[in-house]
Amino acid sequence: NGCALGRIGYVGSLRTNDLRHDSTSLEMRIDVITLLARHQVNDFDTWMSLYQSQRSELAALGVTREAALRATADGNDVIVVHEFETLETAEAFVAMANQHDMQEMLKSAGVSGPVSFELFTNF
Repeated sequence: NGCALGRIGYVGSLRTNDLRHDSTSLEMRIDVITLLARHQVNDFDTWMSLYQSQRSELAALGVTREAALRATADGNDVIVVHEFETLETAEAFVAMANQHDMQEMLKSAGVSGPVSFELFTNF
């Protein structure tokens, strides 16, 4: 599309605090687990084709929201964002993603190095 930044999907539960108001009274409430998976790909279009073909399977794996982002400086630097309802579901997803057959599938899609997985909670 000619854009250096490609965004697919929507991450709607990410919260920001309005710094014009006192945020010290906010209650801590964790209601979503967010996974950031960062990886380098050989060719974004090839990778995106595989990612799009797998999208329909994400809900069955516990993903409630998702997005795919690419860096503005290097269009082959990709971050995938997945949200889960529980930490256990997110950890199971990461364990599945680290299995040998999944790693081979990622390589066939052009992932050219290790995938960095990080889990976060909101508050």
